[in-house]
Amino acid sequence: MGTTVDATAAAAGELAEQAARRCRLTVELIHEPADAGEAAQLLQQIWRTPHGAPIAPELFVSLEHTGNYAALARQDGRVVAASAAFRAGDGSPHLHSHITGVAASHRGRSVGYAMKLHQRAWAVDHGYEVISWTFDPMQSRNAYFNVVKLGARFDRYLPDFYGPMGDAINEGGLSDRGLMKWGLSTPAAAHTSAAPDTSGPMPVVLPLLAVEDGRAELHVPALDAPLVSITVPTDVGSLRRSDPDLALRWHHGVRDAFLAALGQGYEVFTFDPHHHAYILRRPDAHAPAPS
Repeated sequence: MGTTVDATAAAAGELAEQAARRCRLTVELIHEPADAGEAAQLLQQIWRTPHGAPIAPELFVSLEHTGNYAALARQDGRVVAASAAFRAGDGSPHLHSHITGVAASHRGRSVGYAMKLHQRAWAVDHGYEVISWTFDPMQSRNAYFNVVKLGARFDRYLPDFYGPMGDAINEGGLSDRGLMKWGLSTPAAAHTSAAPDTSGPMPVVLPLLAVEDGRAELHVPALDAPLVSITVPTDVGSLRRSDPDLALRWHHGVRDAFLAALGQGYEVFTFDPHHHAYILRRPDAHAPAPS
């Protein structure tokens, strides 16, 4: 048993090191106050919080000191990513990833993927079997990353989870979150996008956009199809800035669609990046599985 665990941890560590090398990163745990300060400063730059960083330097130090996860990534000596996670006791004990941020200059370069693999390797080495985290389900790029590239499971939809948020990323929007759970016993290789088989039944698209009295409204029809597709805006950040009212209607439409679908037993099994849509299926339906 011990040999199997050691082999799994070694494989996870090697996968994380390979990902870091491809990005020319040095990923390391935070031990010193100076490192904690750099990590906190980066997160404040990303979220543009008005009163201090989302994670204070002393909290980074405390998390690491008490056996939790606190890490940063450097490239050419500069901190370009940071992450913090802690042990969660709800249900079976697991690691909950509270925050991970990547510098704007390094997004789209697989830095976030390297950070998640480092976190996974640390978690496996410390005996965890699951990592959970929350994310804004309206963010299509993050949805693809979480559901498809990492292969994590969309566990629950949490309406207005944090309440009002004052940072520049979330300001003006509702803090609905999707709760992800990432099983660590399965390989963490990147998945491929798994759009539905077009030779079979296509999913019912939710929510439906209708124009009433000159206003765009979103409605959730009755659910009885094997597959449903919940669409989100292409770029919700831009939409929130350019048309806050429409963004809010989108938000409520997506919320209603998720709560209705999940409440009737549907489960997310992939995200279609071309149509910016979650694809859900009923567990009893013979829907095409991800490739």
